[in-house]
Amino acid sequence: MSTYTNLLIIGDINLHLDVATDALTNKFNYLLSVHSLIQHVSAPTHQLGNFIDVVITRNEQPIESVTRLDPPTLSDHSQIVARLSVRLPHNQFDAAGDNSMSTAFVTIFYSRN
Repeated sequence: MSTYTNLLIIGDINLHLDVATDALTNKFNYLLSVHSLIQHVSAPTHQLGNFIDVVITRNEQPIESVTRLDPPTLSDHSQIVARLSVRLPHNQFDAAGDNSMSTAFVTIFYSRN
């Protein structure tokens, strides 16, 4: 079994995380808790005022900031920008030796910082 230090879960989960009495929201929050995960988005992300988009990491994983860009332009959701503190091993990604999209994305993304 492989284990990884860093974990990042992002996306539109279509749960109203701002509704504390919602049964699915409570189950989702419980799931985060038992797996030592934290959801970092703290403002509504949908144009109707609900929290439905997430940026989730491990509790101990550092995150510098999460910013919501308004107003929504491409959809009915705000764009979320997260700045993470992640150190990658030097030889983990080699764009010259691996043509996969994930390697190219990580190489481009991290080379800009």
